[in-house]
Amino acid sequence: MSIHTYLNSHSGPCYEAKWAHPKFENVIATCGFDKKINIWKEVRLGQWDRVFSFEAKVAVNTVAWAPWEYGLVLAAGVSDGKVLIISRKPDDTWYQTEFIADNSGVLAVSWGPASQPTMLSVSGEPTFTLPPKRLVVGSMSNHLRIFVQRESTFEKEWDNLTHKDWIRDVAWASNIGLNEETIASCSEDGTLIVWRCVNSKELKYSDWKSITTTKSTFPAWKVSWSHVGHMLAVSYGDNQVKIFKEENEQTFSLVSETDEDGQLKEK
Repeated sequence: MSIHTYLNSHSGPCYEAKWAHPKFENVIATCGFDKKINIWKEVRLGQWDRVFSFEAKVAVNTVAWAPWEYGLVLAAGVSDGKVLIISRKPDDTWYQTEFIADNSGVLAVSWGPASQPTMLSVSGEPTFTLPPKRLVVGSMSNHLRIFVQRESTFEKEWDNLTHKDWIRDVAWASNIGLNEETIASCSEDGTLIVWRCVNSKELKYSDWKSITTTKSTFPAWKVSWSHVGHMLAVSYGDNQVKIFKEENEQTFSLVSETDEDGQLKEK
């Protein structure tokens, strides 16, 4: 595979690079150890312009684009415990707000979907009411927190301290056609936890319970949902990838994992 474009984006390790939704053409956000957040846009084939740049006080660990329905909006988790919200205005300029998510560093952020559970009408056609912006945040203090935007600020709705070490990643699942909200979190302590909101129909985000917990002897690094939200991929510090699938009674079972050659094998 040949290199199409090289972006001289950071002066230190680049921790994450994320594509925005293609509705906004080709836009990429990057963050890194050098404290910088950069947003790039392809203005013509192979030519990228940096349209936004910001330098925080400490390392920026993670970036995540909001669902496209909210516009071009980026969340960035910083090692000082802040979450930065960077939004593009209609005139193609950018503005930034922030809130304190944790007393220590933020390692992972994930946006809630731009839809409410049970979004299928009687005719089978989806009906849409845009909920407030929602973020789940994982931190160095081992806390998992959910924030909901109220007017111009993000307010904490839920806080949990089940993990025993840094929360490395979080992922909010799709809820189209489903009756509930679901989040996965994974930690340096090797645990994977799947959470479900028991009051998601009323959009009350303060009542969550864990429905599945698995434990590995190696750190769990990344979690990723399938598009329909019933399968979950998890990567671990021993170079393993495991895939879990939701079964009856809201439990998740291991259905495949990589072997010593890196090939996925069904269980």
